[in-house]
Amino acid sequence: MSTLDGKQIIVGSAHFVFDDLGIAREAEAEREAGREAEKGRSLLFMADDGCLSGMLAIEDPLREDAVPTLGALHDAGVRNVTMLTGDGERTAAAVAAGLGIREYRSGLLPVDKAERIREMKRVGRRVIFVGDGVNDSPALSAADIGISLKDGADIAKEVAGVVLIDGQLSALATARPLSTLALDRVNWQCGFIMGINSLL
Repeated sequence: MSTLDGKQIIVGSAHFVFDDLGIAREAEAEREAGREAEKGRSLLFMADDGCLSGMLAIEDPLREDAVPTLGALHDAGVRNVTMLTGDGERTAAAVAAGLGIREYRSGLLPVDKAERIREMKRVGRRVIFVGDGVNDSPALSAADIGISLKDGADIAKEVAGVVLIDGQLSALATARPLSTLALDRVNWQCGFIMGINSLL
């Protein structure tokens, strides 16, 4: 919220503008928002002195390495992938379809993402969360392993347990088998040393 030439200007998500602040929805704007959301665009709305005056449709194209990385993770044994997003339902559905993700949750606040992760952990799942925004910080903290990118928000990198320094999602697919091999080596060495000590 701000002021311009003595008028109150509000810019924010549909939830903030319409639900929290009570700005009236307009039928034509709703139809246009639906069309843009179905293209996978994130929407921001602007109100001028209490009346809806505009909409921004922001296109955040999928990373080129996203789909191949998800495929590689699936091949490596990762079976459950869930997308958690603050975007609206139609935008989230379009993005999830583009990524080939069947399970997603839309319209989430940062605290909702963290709670969803805690729910997964309560039913026995080990959770890795990948995020690079300020809003991802609570979820990164709640996960068993939080992973961020080098060009992510500072707080996301601070909270994350792992930062991908090359900024490529494909590093996730590389990191998993490497970490498995490293853990196998550690376990073998520990077993070997304990065996030798017991024999001596």
